[in-house]
Amino acid sequence: MNEPGPIEPRGGASGSSFVIGVCLFLAAAAFFLWTEHRAHLLGILPYLILLACPFIHLFLHRGHGGHRGGHGHDDGTHASPGATHDAGHRHGAGS
Repeated sequence: MNEPGPIEPRGGASGSSFVIGVCLFLAAAAFFLWTEHRAHLLGILPYLILLACPFIHLFLHRGHGGHRGGHGHDDGTHASPGATHDAGHRHGAGS
C-alpha cells in the first residue's frame, strides 16, 4: 500500500526570502517616514501625553479600589495633618 510520507512545507527557502524582503521593505518605509515626518510626530507628543492622563488615571485607580467613597486608607497613612481622624490612628501623634 502507498502510505503517505512526511509532509514537506510548501515554499521552502523562497517563503523565508519573501518574509525577509517584506521586513526590509517595512524597515525602509519606517525609516523614511520617521526622517520626513519627525517634526510633526514630535510636535504632537505633548498632546499625546495629556491625552494619556485620563487613561492612566483609570488604570492606576483599579488597583486600590478607585474612588469608592473612601476617605483614605484605614491605617491613616494618607491623612493630611489637619484631618479629623482618630488620634490613635494618626501617625505622628505623641503617645
